[in-house]
Amino acid sequence: MSPTTSRRTRLLVIAVVVGSLLGAALVDRAGSGGTSSAGQLVALGPRVPAADAVETAWYCAEGTSNPGGRADERVYIANVDRRAAHARITVMQGPDLAPKVLNIDVGAGTMAGVHVSDILAIGEPGVLVEVTGARAVVTHSVAGTGDAGLGPCARDAAPTWHFAAGTTAKGAQLWLALFNPFADDAIVDIDFLTQAGPLAPDDLQGFVVPAHSRVTVPVHDHAPRDDLVATEVSARRGHVIAEQTQVLDGTDGRKGLALSLGAPELATSWQFANASVVSGRTQTMVVANPGPVPTSATIRTRLDGGALEPETVSIPSRTAVGIDLGRRVPPGVGFSVAVEARTPIVAESLVAVRAPLPSALRGIATAIGSNRPARRWVDAPARETSTSQDSIAVLNPGRTALTFRLRVVRAGQVSTPSAFARVRLAGGKRTVIDLGVLKVPTDAFVIVDATGPVVVDRESAAMPGVTVAAVVPDFER
Repeated sequence: MSPTTSRRTRLLVIAVVVGSLLGAALVDRAGSGGTSSAGQLVALGPRVPAADAVETAWYCAEGTSNPGGRADERVYIANVDRRAAHARITVMQGPDLAPKVLNIDVGAGTMAGVHVSDILAIGEPGVLVEVTGARAVVTHSVAGTGDAGLGPCARDAAPTWHFAAGTTAKGAQLWLALFNPFADDAIVDIDFLTQAGPLAPDDLQGFVVPAHSRVTVPVHDHAPRDDLVATEVSARRGHVIAEQTQVLDGTDGRKGLALSLGAPELATSWQFANASVVSGRTQTMVVANPGPVPTSATIRTRLDGGALEPETVSIPSRTAVGIDLGRRVPPGVGFSVAVEARTPIVAESLVAVRAPLPSALRGIATAIGSNRPARRWVDAPARETSTSQDSIAVLNPGRTALTFRLRVVRAGQVSTPSAFARVRLAGGKRTVIDLGVLKVPTDAFVIVDATGPVVVDRESAAMPGVTVAAVVPDFER
């Protein structure tokens, strides 16, 4: 390929056609993967659309919308622009059935929430959200078993997806949702990494995900009674979106539901801004090595007000390893975690909250780390309910001090709490902001703007239940 052709290819805006019933789902320049015109790696994963994006597609893979479903789903659309946006929400139900569509307008600086069952009540909804006219961030929540999970929808369909922190121990259900919004069938291989080594069930090799469909795989049926199960999805043909829900019934004292969007790429560094261990709350870091050779990972635990000596763990090839973070952290001390490996891996945390903490706070949460800091992050919705305990943790992973500010966006208006107009954050330190104390409304979203790269995580509790997730970065800031 000539240099001229290569440059043209890298600058191409990829149009993804999902059929005449769906219209065109156009991916902005940052959504194509590969390299940019500057030769830099283009980020995959959730992110605020580029300023020149004509239309942006978001894919919400996991959730149910039928009565009594295991993971009742809601979708949130936050317009981060100064222009009005139009959102087309399409719920797909298979290659042979017409999708159901809801069109809504979302004003500048406002947020809309939609219960998926109000569009279509089915057990396997695949949700596509196409936004035109303005930049927007799309997240979704799932609820069941007295717990909830919340996190961003995907910006990309990808050929590979990686998860680390799953379990199929007694009392556990682990569900893998695969969404194919395109006009052709996708074919994938699904493998599992455990502490004892890899599993590749025959019936999950060459597994077909039909066009315009969402298919859910019960991992607990294919890799039963394993304390640790990391999941690998690799496409032979086509691209898909993958999310996972973990359900625990209380057999081992942990009960609840957790939601994770898979990582479409591996990385050698993962950051977690929000971590704590108290009586009744545990946090485990799971590191999965899908590579063909053994590797090692260094766990850097940065305490609020101190630090611990780094811990290095060995990870055999095609294996997952769990590290109990509470072994070395004093109870009641908040902290952040960095996982740095010699070769590309995926790292995911598992939080479990149980007695003696109040029942409304109990549940489980999983969160894959952030592998690329950014100067701006969007958290939508900022509050899950009017009574939930919602907070964000802002981490400076670098060595140089920086400042950040917090903005609250609601009904087209932007405000900055006086205490958070300019917050100094030393290198390696974090701060936690209680959005309930700030009286942030439930129909608002918040934006963190920093003078240098930061990582921002959210936590919501007493919804009831608990959820932990990275919020959505803006790499163009």
